[in-house]
Amino acid sequence: FAMFNDTPEARAFMEYIVSPEAQEIWVGELGKLSANKRINPAAYPDDLTRKAAKILSEASTFRFDGSDLMPSAVGAGSFWTGILDYVSGIPLKNVLMTIETTALDAYRK
Repeated sequence: FAMFNDTPEARAFMEYIVSPEAQEIWVGELGKLSANKRINPAAYPDDLTRKAAKILSEASTFRFDGSDLMPSAVGAGSFWTGILDYVSGIPLKNVLMTIETTALDAYRK
């Protein structure tokens, strides 16, 4: 989450949005995972999501992946969407070509 204007109202909203109450709405309604360890596991909509949340909340290590070292146009852009494209059935050759084109452009800048 990000706060663009440092006002009392913005701070209050930020405090609320990371609270267990708000995060339980977030995970229950949107099917997202939360790093907030104070969330009631029953807030998750199904067993699979509860299991994923348990793994996340009990993790004792944190690792960056390769995309964190890439230029943002690649790591948070074409690489990320490329993974989704590939699992959606887009041919690997097309996915890799898009990622490579984005990378070449990003590294030239």
